[in-house]
Amino acid sequence: MMNPKVSFIVPVYNVPDIFLNTCITSILKQTESSIEVLLIDDGSTDGSGCICDTFAKKDNRIKVIHQPNKGLSGARNTGVKNASGEYITFVDGDDWVEADLISSLLPKQREDIVIGKIVKNYPNKEKYYRYSMADGQKFNKNDQIDLQKQILNFNGNISAVYGKLINREYLFKNNIFHNEDLSQGAEGIEFNFRLFQSISTGIFIDRYVYHYVYNAESITTTPSQKNMILALRCFEKIQENIESNLKYSEAVRKLLLQSLNDRILYFIVTTAMSSIFNPKNGIPYTDKKNQLMKFMKNKTINMSFKNGDRSEIGIQRKIILLLIKFRLFSIINLLGKIKK
Repeated sequence: MMNPKVSFIVPVYNVPDIFLNTCITSILKQTESSIEVLLIDDGSTDGSGCICDTFAKKDNRIKVIHQPNKGLSGARNTGVKNASGEYITFVDGDDWVEADLISSLLPKQREDIVIGKIVKNYPNKEKYYRYSMADGQKFNKNDQIDLQKQILNFNGNISAVYGKLINREYLFKNNIFHNEDLSQGAEGIEFNFRLFQSISTGIFIDRYVYHYVYNAESITTTPSQKNMILALRCFEKIQENIESNLKYSEAVRKLLLQSLNDRILYFIVTTAMSSIFNPKNGIPYTDKKNQLMKFMKNKTINMSFKNGDRSEIGIQRKIILLLIKFRLFSIINLLGKIKK
């Protein structure tokens, strides 16, 4: 087989059978046949690795790599380093893709990045992400800062690593890989911030191609202090990037730091409601309160809480931020129970 046009990279770690089967099957249904599928079994302890092997025996476009657990970032990097396609695209093992993802996004001329659109699938409804870009809109190096601002914009919807085609040569040339110390949380935002830092050519395609499936049992939806800390490190890493990058003028640095402050306000609300005061978090109320107070004392969090722009934030999130400001933690705790 000649080098494929696109390599699908699918990290797999203890993915429920129904999700993993749907994911792999959707990839194999691509209308563009010149693909390879790299299933990275990242130390699964259930039957996920066996499912991957079963698919590989039936379709020679599939390669399975079994490795000790490295986390999501490490698994994605393994995929990139073993891919042979001109472009790569990331797919999480519990998500699925449209059959025309490749035929819709594959560019006629070389692009560093091609951006498609994402649907979020809940059990009883779908949320179609909205985008401010026009179909066929092109990007070049003059758009780098604007794209990085969109990465940090909570409503920009281009911060996920999936739903895109990324030129593999572009990644290696600019040494853009996932930071394996940031294995969970906001690792995709940090990766994409660097991804768009060097872009010379890119295009947006107005086509919903990727389905992000809400899984109530997934790592990202299960309260975890470890994941909270990892997500915080991602934002701290972006802050370090902005403050130390010599290519930024002082005006640009100020602009990006403000965008980061604004984005972290959403992270503060999510941490309070979906992590610390989530009823699934079984620790006592006093410990929850102390955990949030400690979180708010973090330098990056505290700076964003003071300087973030609340004007574009919805009323519900504004209320949570006010409750945090006045330390009305019992009300946050009650709202957490009502929400769930």
